[in-house]
Amino acid sequence: MGSSGDRARALLAGRVDAVPMHVEQAAQLAQKGNFQILVRPWQEYDNWFSAVVMTTGAWLKDDANKAAAVAVLKSILTSFRQTDDDYAWYKSQVAEYASSKELKGADDAFLKPVWSTLTTEIKAFPKTMDELNADQFAKVIPAYKEAGALKGTVDLGKLIDRAYLEQALKELG
Repeated sequence: MGSSGDRARALLAGRVDAVPMHVEQAAQLAQKGNFQILVRPWQEYDNWFSAVVMTTGAWLKDDANKAAAVAVLKSILTSFRQTDDDYAWYKSQVAEYASSKELKGADDAFLKPVWSTLTTEIKAFPKTMDELNADQFAKVIPAYKEAGALKGTVDLGKLIDRAYLEQALKELG
C-alpha cells in the first residue's frame, strides 16, 4: 500500500480510485481537484483508533524495556495533551515533522480547521487514553471479520495490556 505520500500521489495521478489517508492530506487534495472523503471512520465508531502502540511480550521481559515503554507512553500522552490544548504548539510540530514541504509551510487558514477536526470531531489525541480498552476495540471486530481481515476469535483482554499506560498516567498525574 505504500506510505501515505505514495498513496496521495497515486490518487492524484489517477493510478487508484481511492486510498486511506490522513485528514490533513485529504484537506490538501481537496484544494487540488474534485476529491471527496468517502468514509469518515470517526463517525462510524464511538472511538476511532488510527494507530496503536505495540511491542512483543518478549521485549517487555527486560525491566529496562518496561521503563522505556512507560517513558514512550508518557511522551505520547504529553504530546497528545499539548496538541489538544494548544493550536500554536500543534502548528509548530507540523512545521517541523510533516512529511511534505507543502504541509510544513501550511498557514492558519489551512491548519486551524484541520486541528479543529482532529481535536474536537475525531478526538484524535485522547488525554488519558481511557478509550483504549478491550470493550472499545471489540466494537470494530465485526468490521474486520466482514472484510476478511480477521478469522476466528481474539481475546482482547489478553491482547491489550494497559499496565504500562496506567503507570504512565500515574507518573504524569
